[in-house]
Amino acid sequence: MKKFFRTLITLLVITSLFSCNKKQNIVLQKSEATFKSTINNIQKYGNIVLNGTGDDFLKCGFDYGDIVNVNINNADYELPVVSNYSDVEQGKYLCRVGIDTETKLDSVILAINMGDFATSTGVATKNKIDIDPGFKWDYNITEPIYATITMKEKAGYYEKYISSTLGLKRSDERADYPNLSDEEFANFRMIKTSNIKDGIIYRSSSPVNPFIKRNKYADAAMRDAKIKSAINLADSQATINEYELYNESYYSTTNVTLLDLSIDFQAKEFKDGIVKAIKFIGENEGPYLVHCNEGKDRAGYMSAIIECMMGATAEEVVKDYMITYYNYYNVAENDDRYNTIKSKNIEDTLKKSFNVDNIYGIDLKKECEEFLISIGLTNSEIEAARSRLQK
Repeated sequence: MKKFFRTLITLLVITSLFSCNKKQNIVLQKSEATFKSTINNIQKYGNIVLNGTGDDFLKCGFDYGDIVNVNINNADYELPVVSNYSDVEQGKYLCRVGIDTETKLDSVILAINMGDFATSTGVATKNKIDIDPGFKWDYNITEPIYATITMKEKAGYYEKYISSTLGLKRSDERADYPNLSDEEFANFRMIKTSNIKDGIIYRSSSPVNPFIKRNKYADAAMRDAKIKSAINLADSQATINEYELYNESYYSTTNVTLLDLSIDFQAKEFKDGIVKAIKFIGENEGPYLVHCNEGKDRAGYMSAIIECMMGATAEEVVKDYMITYYNYYNVAENDDRYNTIKSKNIEDTLKKSFNVDNIYGIDLKKECEEFLISIGLTNSEIEAARSRLQK
């Protein structure tokens, strides 16, 4: 009988090895989980997508909440295995495993929350090009490039993963938000914090990108608000030309600056984008619209910078930022998740940008002005933008 079970176990191990090896260089070695794969592609914001699926990865012995060691470009990185970028703090590495049959997302992605993994690790350099999609990644090392993932600590991140998995689920169907107006469904609203005059600047989800099915509502809200100038944080000209019905939109008739920014707020690229946005406001007539795709991360941060520049309090900035989480996820101020989200997102981001320990009880206008000057704006350029926005 013992001989039978030893034979059976040997056959099961061999079968496991075979099933893991038959797809994209995935290896399961003894009791220690190992996933070895080449790079499939690098996404727009520097996230590295590996060959093999999320299902393959989990079958090789890993699970959500594990801490893994990733060897890539002859360097080692410790990454928690999570399902969403926001499951780690901003600026932290992560291994995102997505398995979603509805969206056909089934992948293993190496990334940095609000950062650029490919650039940070030296794997590749992002260069702008004139043809669609407006950029290309040039590898800095000889291909094929392998990433080898091994177990560092089983369930080592599990408690944090569970606490960070807040159950934020967004629908893209209008009927699922009966309590919201069309403008709220589009995450479209006027920025109303201190010293900004009514009807001069708004923020929104994309009025042209149809991915989350809010573009038509945002475009109609733009028309109603008589928007003249828009700051598009997400798109290049090549990208925007591909959107269905773009030429028929109200948006296409407005004055738009296309900044095509990543979600790494501390990167020079994003800081250069802030400079261009503030100059754009100072040099063009409003009302203005600030948007990205969801109007949540990039638009949320850019709106906060503008609000701070105009003299808003931290309480005002945070309250405006968190309206987005009500519009998308029904997270109200009395929700247990509210404080976690604001702490991990807008509070931490502004503390890093302004190099302060706390954003409350300080002169945010002064801190923001110093920040804007440090990234390349002049006092006169800041004042030009303020003169367009102030009461």
